[in-house]
Amino acid sequence: MKATVKILFAALLTLGLQSCTEEAHVIADQGLFEFVDETSFEVTSYEFYDHETLGNYELADMYANLYLTFVDDQVFMTKIELRDGSETVYGDAMATNFTAGTLQGIWTDQYTYMRVASLDRTAEGRVVIELEGQHEGHKQFQTIFIVMQALDAHPAAALQISGLPG
Repeated sequence: MKATVKILFAALLTLGLQSCTEEAHVIADQGLFEFVDETSFEVTSYEFYDHETLGNYELADMYANLYLTFVDDQVFMTKIELRDGSETVYGDAMATNFTAGTLQGIWTDQYTYMRVASLDRTAEGRVVIELEGQHEGHKQFQTIFIVMQALDAHPAAALQISGLPG
Protein backbone atom coordinates (compact mmCIF):
# COMPACT_ATOMS: atom_id res chain seq x y z
CA MET A 1 0.00 0.00 0.00
CA LYS A 2 2.82 2.42 0.88
CA ALA A 3 4.49 1.68 -2.45
CA THR A 4 1.25 2.50 -4.31
CA VAL A 5 0.90 5.81 -2.44
CA LYS A 6 4.53 6.70 -3.22
CA ILE A 7 4.03 5.93 -6.91
CA LEU A 8 0.80 7.92 -7.00
CA PHE A 9 2.46 10.86 -5.23
CA ALA A 10 5.44 10.77 -7.63
CA ALA A 11 3.10 10.69 -10.64
CA LEU A 12 1.09 13.65 -9.33
CA LEU A 13 4.25 15.60 -8.53
CA THR A 14 5.63 14.95 -12.04
CA LEU A 15 2.35 15.97 -13.64
CA GLY A 16 2.21 19.13 -11.54
CA LEU A 17 5.77 20.12 -12.47
CA GLN A 18 5.13 19.52 -16.16
CA SER A 19 2.18 21.89 -16.19
CA CYS A 20 4.37 24.63 -14.68
CA THR A 21 7.07 24.51 -17.34
CA GLU A 22 7.05 27.02 -20.15
CA GLU A 23 5.94 25.79 -23.55
CA ALA A 24 8.53 25.76 -26.31
CA HIS A 25 8.43 28.98 -28.31
CA VAL A 26 8.88 28.58 -32.06
CA ILE A 27 8.25 31.20 -34.72
CA ALA A 28 6.90 29.47 -37.82
CA ASP A 29 7.92 31.10 -41.11
CA GLN A 30 9.77 28.36 -42.96
CA GLY A 31 10.75 30.53 -45.94
CA LEU A 32 12.37 33.28 -43.91
CA PHE A 33 15.93 31.93 -44.04
CA GLU A 34 15.88 31.74 -47.84
CA PHE A 35 14.42 35.26 -47.95
CA VAL A 36 16.96 36.96 -45.65
CA ASP A 37 20.14 34.97 -46.35
CA GLU A 38 22.67 37.17 -48.14
CA THR A 39 20.22 40.08 -48.09
CA SER A 40 20.82 43.58 -46.72
CA PHE A 41 18.04 45.49 -45.02
CA GLU A 42 17.78 49.19 -44.37
CA VAL A 43 16.78 49.57 -40.73
CA THR A 44 14.18 52.30 -40.23
CA SER A 45 13.73 51.60 -36.52
CA TYR A 46 15.84 49.75 -33.94
CA GLU A 47 14.18 50.63 -30.66
CA PHE A 48 15.69 49.28 -27.49
CA TYR A 49 13.64 49.16 -24.26
CA ASP A 50 14.83 48.12 -20.78
CA HIS A 51 11.89 46.93 -18.65
CA GLU A 52 13.79 47.41 -15.36
CA THR A 53 15.02 50.98 -15.83
CA LEU A 54 12.24 51.97 -18.27
CA GLY A 55 15.00 53.40 -20.44
CA ASN A 56 14.73 53.32 -24.20
CA TYR A 57 16.53 54.68 -27.22
CA GLU A 58 16.27 54.54 -30.99
CA LEU A 59 19.54 53.27 -32.45
CA ALA A 60 18.53 54.16 -36.02
CA ASP A 61 18.40 57.85 -35.04
CA MET A 62 22.06 57.80 -33.99
CA TYR A 63 23.38 57.06 -37.49
CA ALA A 64 22.96 58.40 -41.01
CA ASN A 65 22.27 54.83 -42.17
CA LEU A 66 21.80 51.54 -40.35
CA TYR A 67 21.78 48.18 -42.18
CA LEU A 68 21.40 44.54 -41.19
CA THR A 69 22.90 41.94 -43.52
CA PHE A 70 22.17 38.26 -42.95
CA VAL A 71 24.85 35.77 -44.00
CA ASP A 72 24.39 32.10 -43.09
CA ASP A 73 24.25 31.95 -39.27
CA GLN A 74 25.25 35.57 -38.64
CA VAL A 75 23.74 39.01 -38.97
CA PHE A 76 26.01 41.99 -39.53
CA MET A 77 25.01 45.45 -38.36
CA THR A 78 26.48 48.26 -40.44
CA LYS A 79 26.35 51.74 -38.90
CA ILE A 80 27.24 54.78 -40.99
CA GLU A 81 27.96 58.02 -39.21
CA LEU A 82 28.39 61.37 -40.98
CA ARG A 83 30.50 63.90 -39.15
CA ASP A 84 31.96 67.07 -40.64
CA GLY A 85 31.22 65.85 -44.14
CA SER A 86 33.08 62.56 -43.76
CA GLU A 87 31.61 59.10 -43.47
CA THR A 88 32.66 56.64 -40.77
CA VAL A 89 31.56 53.01 -40.95
CA TYR A 90 31.18 50.79 -37.89
CA GLY A 91 30.16 47.18 -37.80
CA ASP A 92 29.07 44.45 -35.42
CA ALA A 93 28.57 40.73 -36.01
CA MET A 94 25.93 38.77 -34.14
CA ALA A 95 25.18 35.04 -34.20
CA THR A 96 21.68 33.95 -35.19
CA ASN A 97 19.54 30.95 -34.35
CA PHE A 98 17.59 29.73 -37.37
CA THR A 99 15.41 26.69 -36.59
CA ALA A 100 12.76 25.25 -38.86
CA GLY A 101 13.88 27.71 -41.54
CA THR A 102 13.10 30.83 -39.57
CA LEU A 103 14.76 33.15 -37.08
CA GLN A 104 14.27 32.06 -33.46
CA GLY A 105 16.78 34.39 -31.80
CA ILE A 106 19.93 36.49 -31.96
CA TRP A 107 22.95 36.65 -29.64
CA THR A 108 23.35 40.43 -29.35
CA ASP A 109 26.75 39.80 -27.79
CA GLN A 110 28.63 36.64 -26.90
CA TYR A 111 26.61 36.17 -23.70
CA THR A 112 23.14 37.66 -24.28
CA TYR A 113 20.54 35.71 -26.25
CA MET A 114 17.38 37.53 -27.36
CA ARG A 115 14.58 35.26 -28.55
CA VAL A 116 12.19 36.31 -31.28
CA ALA A 117 8.87 37.16 -29.59
CA SER A 118 7.20 38.09 -32.87
CA LEU A 119 8.13 38.33 -36.51
CA ASP A 120 6.15 39.65 -39.45
CA ARG A 121 7.13 40.14 -43.06
CA THR A 122 5.29 41.44 -46.08
CA ALA A 123 5.51 40.52 -49.74
CA GLU A 124 7.14 43.93 -50.32
CA GLY A 125 10.17 42.96 -48.19
CA ARG A 126 9.32 44.77 -44.97
CA VAL A 127 10.25 42.79 -41.85
CA VAL A 128 9.30 43.61 -38.26
CA ILE A 129 11.01 41.67 -35.47
CA GLU A 130 10.47 41.87 -31.72
CA LEU A 131 13.33 40.41 -29.69
CA GLU A 132 13.20 39.88 -25.94
CA GLY A 133 15.49 38.50 -23.29
CA GLN A 134 17.47 39.06 -20.15
CA HIS A 135 20.77 40.86 -20.53
CA GLU A 136 23.44 38.51 -19.25
CA GLY A 137 25.52 41.25 -17.61
CA HIS A 138 22.99 43.09 -15.46
CA LYS A 139 20.11 40.56 -15.62
CA GLN A 140 17.53 43.13 -16.75
CA PHE A 141 14.74 42.09 -19.14
CA GLN A 142 14.92 43.95 -22.43
CA THR A 143 13.00 44.25 -25.69
CA ILE A 144 14.29 45.30 -29.11
CA PHE A 145 11.87 46.25 -31.91
CA ILE A 146 13.39 46.21 -35.39
CA VAL A 147 11.65 47.51 -38.53
CA MET A 148 13.59 46.99 -41.75
CA GLN A 149 13.15 46.98 -45.50
CA ALA A 150 14.90 44.54 -47.88
CA LEU A 151 17.21 46.20 -50.40
CA ASP A 152 17.67 45.11 -54.00
CA ALA A 153 21.44 45.59 -53.71
CA HIS A 154 23.92 45.64 -50.86
CA PRO A 155 25.25 49.07 -49.90
CA ALA A 156 29.06 49.21 -50.24
CA ALA A 157 29.50 49.64 -46.48
CA ALA A 158 27.34 46.57 -45.75
CA LEU A 159 29.46 44.52 -48.18
CA GLN A 160 32.57 45.71 -46.39
CA ILE A 161 31.23 44.72 -42.94
CA SER A 162 29.60 41.42 -43.96
CA GLY A 163 32.43 40.18 -46.16
CA LEU A 164 30.05 39.34 -49.02
CA PRO A 165 31.51 39.70 -52.51
CA GLY A 166 30.46 42.84 -54.41
